[in-house]
Amino acid sequence: MIRRVVSAWVRGAFRAVAIVGLVGLAVLRGADASASPIVILVSIDGMRWDYLDLHAPPHLQALAAGGVRLSRLIPISPSKTYPNHYALVTGLRADHHGIVGNEMSDPALPMFFRLSDRAALADPRWWLGEPVWVTAGRQGLRTASMFWPGSETVIRGRRPNYWHTYEHERPHADRVAQVLAWLDLPPAERPAFITLYFAAVDDAGHRYGPTAPETRAALLDVDRHLGDLVAGISARGLDDRVTLVVASDHGMTEVSPDRLVYLDDVLPKESIRPEFLGPVGGLRAEPAEIEALVDRLRALAHVRVLRKTELPEALGYGRSPRVPDVLVFADEGWLVTTRAAAERRDWSRVAGDHGFDPAYGSMGASLIARGPGLLRGAVLPAMENIHLYNFLCERLGITPAANDGDDRLIRAAVAR
Repeated sequence: MIRRVVSAWVRGAFRAVAIVGLVGLAVLRGADASASPIVILVSIDGMRWDYLDLHAPPHLQALAAGGVRLSRLIPISPSKTYPNHYALVTGLRADHHGIVGNEMSDPALPMFFRLSDRAALADPRWWLGEPVWVTAGRQGLRTASMFWPGSETVIRGRRPNYWHTYEHERPHADRVAQVLAWLDLPPAERPAFITLYFAAVDDAGHRYGPTAPETRAALLDVDRHLGDLVAGISARGLDDRVTLVVASDHGMTEVSPDRLVYLDDVLPKESIRPEFLGPVGGLRAEPAEIEALVDRLRALAHVRVLRKTELPEALGYGRSPRVPDVLVFADEGWLVTTRAAAERRDWSRVAGDHGFDPAYGSMGASLIARGPGLLRGAVLPAMENIHLYNFLCERLGITPAANDGDDRLIRAAVAR
């Protein structure tokens, strides 16, 4: 069942947010670039909220003990990689930032957006809103990205000052070494904001499941390289300047070929036009076809079928023209598919998935932050990931663009 995971105050337009604590950091930055704040945002894709205790990564546990962590970071809908990575750095829900899925179409654009199509990924028309590297760049800071969705694209006329084309197999050690090399640049060239991305935990969670020893091994490997980053920051004498934020985009839950919902059990094959399948199926239809389509789909078990217009407005998903007309939401652990698609899939490599209702606990993500002026050893209440953008801006001493979040993470995490 689709749940409201947001409070009523967010209904309507974007909200510009008054952020506390900016003046002191801005003065510090302007006074001496060699002593100005640095923020490093690390993504561990697919690190579920409970992995910190379940898999016991020592360096991440030490970071949490020396800083703050959320009991659970709630993803936006859909709980997929690209929508949530972009929410983390814009503070916007999917309808507002434009990335409504890992696959999508737009009636106004001539191409289909999919992760394998680099030309589509590079087209700035897909990417709405203002990511933090653009916000920082407009306000005079240098930025860098060791991978992040959107960082290769010219958004609002800007990219990070330093960036890399995504390479899935790029060794973890190389990624960390590049971040440390950026920290070694002269003060006038050194980026104040840096992103770093690791995909291995998500890969393992998909293939083996969230509780598997292989997933734990993947997290421990990322954790070891994160330890190298922490040691490198300390060796450079930057502990009192660097805020290190480790976030994930979503969680993970068990799936299996025994829990599949087949669209072609109720639809003629020629009428099935899915834009995507999985935890949620999305179908486009002519206006005159929608009612009959919904009626047929509601005969299926283990799903909830909704017209996009039936989704709660506060969810921030369903008002964009990029969201298909009819959505088929699978129960937790079930997948929406077709018989042809299921036959093509190698089920020996599929034991976990995400994209389910963000209110499910299994979809919860992680957030850990350590840095100057933050509480130590604090476990904060669950909150949505749209609030991170304002926190990043506060840490950098810059004014955020309009967004869907507020200053609750700042108020909860900063020592008074």
